[in-house]
Order: sequence, then C-alpha cells, then structure tokens
Amino acid sequence: MKKAVYISFIINLLVCIPLHSKDRISEHLYALQHLINTNLAYDSIASIDSIIIWEQKLSPILEQENQTELLFRIKQLLVHVHSLHGNIGQAIDEARLMYEKAETLKYDLGIALSNTAIGDAYYCSNMSKEAIDAYKEAILQPVSSSEGNYYKEMAMLHLKAIFIRERNPKEAKVYREMLLKSDAIHTNRTILFFHYCSDVAYYIMVGELQKAQDSFHEAEKIYDSCKEPYYYSPLLCSRGLYYEAIGENELALSCYDNVLQSIKQKMRSISYLQVSYLKADLLAKTGNPQEAARLYDKISHITDSIASPSYTHRINSLRASYQESRMKVENKIEHNRIFMGGILIGTVILTVIIYLALHLSLIHISEP
Repeated sequence: MKKAVYISFIINLLVCIPLHSKDRISEHLYALQHLINTNLAYDSIASIDSIIIWEQKLSPILEQENQTELLFRIKQLLVHVHSLHGNIGQAIDEARLMYEKAETLKYDLGIALSNTAIGDAYYCSNMSKEAIDAYKEAILQPVSSSEGNYYKEMAMLHLKAIFIRERNPKEAKVYREMLLKSDAIHTNRTILFFHYCSDVAYYIMVGELQKAQDSFHEAEKIYDSCKEPYYYSPLLCSRGLYYEAIGENELALSCYDNVLQSIKQKMRSISYLQVSYLKADLLAKTGNPQEAARLYDKISHITDSIASPSYTHRINSLRASYQESRMKVENKIEHNRIFMGGILIGTVILTVIIYLALHLSLIHISEP
C-alpha cells in the first residue's frame, strides 16, 4: 500500500513540475510583454534583476518557436535595463550580438530595434555623439511592419533629451516636433510622461518658465494616476530642475538628493552621473565649493569606471561591427544609385536614338 502511495506521489510530482514550470514561463512572458507594450523598463512586478533572469530563460524558447519580433523586442528591453542597472559591459555586448543577429537574418525590424539598443549602449557609455547616430539610424531604418512598436518615438525622446543636455534648442525642437506629430503621444502613457518631463527642461532652456511649470504638472498628473516606479526619478529630477530655475535652490537640492539616494550602488551609471552634475553645479553656484568639489571627484571616479579598458575594448568591438554593417548599407545605396543612374542615362540615350531615327525616317519619306 505504501509503495503504491509513493509511486502515485512521484508520478504526480513529475506531472506537476513541468506544468508549474510552463505556468511560470507564461507569467514571465506576459510580464515582459506588458513592459514592452507600455514602454516601461520595469515595474512593481518585473524588477530589473527579474527581467535579466527571465530573458535568459525565455530567449531560447522564443528562438526555437520562431517568435522573432518578440525575441528582438525583449533583447532591446534587456539592453535598456542593463544600461539603467549600470551593467555597461553587458549592455554593449548584448547590443552587438543583437545587431549581428538582425543582420544575419536580414530582419529589418530587428535592425531598427538593434539600432535603438546600440544607442542605449553608447548612451550609458557616455558617448553622446555615437548614441545620436544610432538613434537617428533607428528612426530612418525602413521597416515593412512596426505596428504597435514605439521604438521610433522612444528614439526621438532620447534625441530630444540629449540635445537639451547639450544646450542645443534647435535640434531639440526638431525631435520634439517630430514626436508631437506621432499618434503615440496620444495613445502611450509612458511616451507622453517622458515628453512632459523633457519639456520641463526644454522650456527652462528657452526661458519659458510658465510652460515648464505646466509641463511638470502634466507629468505629475500621469505619475499620480499610476504611481509607476519607473516614473519616480524622472519626475523628481524635473521638479528639481524647475525649482532651480525659479531660485528655490534648497528644494532643488533636496530633489536631486532624493533621486541619487533612490539609485542603488550597482546602478550608479550614466543616470547617477547626470543628476550628480546637476547637484554639483548647483552647489558651486550657491556658494558650497568644497561640497561641490567632493561630488565632482565622485563624478570623475564614475566617469573613469565607464571608460575602463574592458569597456573600451567592448565599445570598439561594437563600433567595428556597427560601422561595418553601416558601410555595407551605404555601399548598397551607392550601388543602387549608380545602377539607377545608369538605367536613367540609358533610357535617355535610347529615347534620343529613337527620336533621331524617326526624325530621319520622316525626312527621307518627305523627300521627292
């Protein structure tokens, strides 16, 4: 009797474990699809650490099932969270592998998503110029179908934010206006939220403080309606920028401190660097040179870690792979241009020959 009970228990266990595993995989996939569809990097259910672990389990399954679009969208999300997490080496490596795979498959949407991922990898490596080029490539990449995929709008947001930080209102305005023409600004909450946050900085830069305040209030309304953890730091940073712009320096410093404290030690990458610069510059401006100097030293240390030899090697590898593919594309475009030019010239010459032949034939007929 006991033997039969044991056997029954073992059989039930063998049946239940695979079913439970499949259920967990489905749950994880659903959670990642929710992030992708809403353009969130993480939420209260799917933390950054969880996303990294889940991707490792899900990618082989998606590849086996030929779910190529979902695979690339999850890969893009992975690069983005690695960059937020401060895992610069992993972000660079994943972006390179993603791009090479898209090129091998000749998958146009995969190439576009890879360009966005490459932009994220360059951006977290403090390489703005290269990030700008990659985001622009993502926007310009011809894609046969990208329904429900807002990678272009996210690239526009990144470009707008970079040009604002570089104090380039002309270029920032270009991508701001492109974004406003997109349907996503009316249908996607995350894109609208980050648009308002970046508008706070944009309007401060161009000296329109009332519009900056209005933009902050709109961003605040969105955050209050959902309390997404991904929105918390950008909203605080926007509040700090506005307080600083109106001379409420203590309140601004408090906002910057709260942002920096919310960023974990292992996540102290480019985001931590940018907010640290804001705080250090404000400290220097308000007569706290010693505290500002200590923070500048800390910034220098983080910058040096980003530019370490291991990262430099990976960045060079990414750049080589990316530039090689870009050269292939440019050569193909040039070849097509020459080919089409040849066809056009040939058509013109043939038309002239036919015209001359007909003209001479008419002259011959008209002669007595």
